Amino acid sequence: MKKKFFNLELRLSNVESLLYDAYYQYLDEIKLLKKQIKEISVYDINKNTPVDAVKAYLEAELRGDWQKAYRLLNVPPEVSYADFKRALDNARLINYKIGSFEIKDARMAFVKVSDTHRFKSGHTVTFENRYWRVVKVNGVWKVDWLAAQ
Repeated sequence: MKKKFFNLELRLSNVESLLYDAYYQYLDEIKLLKKQIKEISVYDINKNTPVDAVKAYLEAELRGDWQKAYRLLNVPPEVSYADFKRALDNARLINYKIGSFEIKDARMAFVKVSDTHRFKSGHTVTFENRYWRVVKVNGVWKVDWLAAQ
């Protein structure tokens, strides 16, 4: 009985060793494939990056081109253009700075943004280094509704 138990332990040890070797043999390949997927994921079907999408949105908002800004957003179906415009009526974007970005997966990225708004009351508010969520919709990067994190 001890011999059978020892043989079973020995076989189990060999299987564990083979699994360990296989894991580390393919680990570098897996890391390389993940890197390649992220590189491919950076660009949308129009050859734009998440940073391009955020910049286009902010430029449209800065110019007061609400229709273009609305089209550049991933807006839930229940939010109409009128709702969107009403939400922006109280404050105007007056300045922004785009920082780094990170691709989370093939359909989601985060872009670091600092933005300053002037309210109708006259006071200004600056939001520093917030991460904006950008998502791919039908192959195109769009700023996600309520994107700031």
